[in-house]
Amino acid sequence: MTTALAAAVPVGAAVASGLIAPAACFLALVVPVLLNQTFVGGEGGPVFLLLLGPIAVGFAIVGLLENGLRSQLSGWFDDISKADR
Repeated sequence: MTTALAAAVPVGAAVASGLIAPAACFLALVVPVLLNQTFVGGEGGPVFLLLLGPIAVGFAIVGLLENGLRSQLSGWFDDISKADR
């Protein structure tokens, strides 16, 4: 459970800054595996814990990509909102 909390803190920070992709990746990749390990006790648990570091780096990269894409697209819709006034 503490592993899920430790992984959820940076994802929560990304959501607080308005990024959606890291949270979606976290929910799709980490949560099902952690729930499986917690309730079923499947094999390969410690190996997944070793992969949390690279997964966190991947989430950071996804967040940077989303932030860059949003900053590039933010100027595209300014003309539309100014024309409506």
